[in-house]
Amino acid sequence: MDIFGASANINPNEFNRLKTSLRNKGFSDAKIRDIEQVFQGDMFEGNGNTGIDMNEVRERMKWFRTNKSKHNLSAEQINILEEELMSFL
Repeated sequence: MDIFGASANINPNEFNRLKTSLRNKGFSDAKIRDIEQVFQGDMFEGNGNTGIDMNEVRERMKWFRTNKSKHNLSAEQINILEEELMSFL
């Protein structure tokens, strides 16, 4: 966590809060599962690094935008997801 209260990584507890926030914004369970699947490997990397960092967020958001046929999120929902993720970094 830096002096402004933001952390370098989104930790598992923050990710759970993110999912709750997305549900409150109308994301279905299926859409939440899509998001979990995309970020699962980043959350629990084998190198002892727990959490999702800024570079991983950017890479996954690019993936969501370029692979629309592989998930159920609309362009607007992708933007909401990105905004929510950035609020934790």
